[in-house]
Amino acid sequence: MLRPTTAVAGYNHLSYITAENTTDFLLSDDVVFVGHFRSSPSPSKHHDVKGNNNNQEEETNKSLRERFAKAAEKYHDRFSFAISLDDHPHVGQQQQDNTEEETRTAITCYNIPDELQRSISVAELQSHPGAMDLFVRTCSTPLIPELTRRNEVSYYQVCYHYN
Repeated sequence: MLRPTTAVAGYNHLSYITAENTTDFLLSDDVVFVGHFRSSPSPSKHHDVKGNNNNQEEETNKSLRERFAKAAEKYHDRFSFAISLDDHPHVGQQQQDNTEEETRTAITCYNIPDELQRSISVAELQSHPGAMDLFVRTCSTPLIPELTRRNEVSYYQVCYHYN
């Protein structure tokens, strides 16, 4: 499958997407990951008296971008990764009680063959160092896996454990 050609500077395995090319990107691979990162903190909600929350948000955002880029580098041969330039991701649109950062910063996975869409929020990503890898593996696992000689032992172990 051909990969998108618009690479993000400094991240060879990431692409930029906007509302105009999102559909094309989603159809470029069976499983795609889209990172939605806040580009700049909002001056309204996230200031304390000293203005320290903006620095924390910027550091968190930078850290999440780096983790997303590392996942893209690790899994670039199996999945497509992009950073959205749009203001908000699909995650959080139906959840009105989330904070502004949680609704604007998230990673969304589209599993095209299984018609699934999953998202992981900032809080979930920060809860565990391996959360990004777990999210990638969970989202990319087929709902009905193909049983082969290579994976049959793992399925037998699961069946034996539950018997």
